[in-house]
Amino acid sequence: GRLAVEVDARFHCPDPRTIVMTIVRGDGEGSIVETHATPIDETRCAVVEATLATSDRPQFGHVLRFARWARPWLEKRASRLWVEDVAYAERRRVVLDQMADGSVIPDAAAR
Repeated sequence: GRLAVEVDARFHCPDPRTIVMTIVRGDGEGSIVETHATPIDETRCAVVEATLATSDRPQFGHVLRFARWARPWLEKRASRLWVEDVAYAERRRVVLDQMADGSVIPDAAAR
């Protein structure tokens, strides 16, 4: 099944290639995820993500003992998210480019 934890997060961009998400309320308050993109060439970039997580839940300590086995599962889920994020970003870029050259009107792009 799907797992989810509701949190409130704040996002900021300390530079044009970095996004930082800080959990400000909820489980893991104070945890940070930093994502950094580095261009490789005209069509590709490398994306590095660092996560610093914390939790007040007593079970969190138990989870750390199983981190070695959980890591492959987490990496698989993260890579799936990246595939979905990249697909969305590519679709958005196409629409924005079409809007810029006038070949798509904004209302049609929203549908």
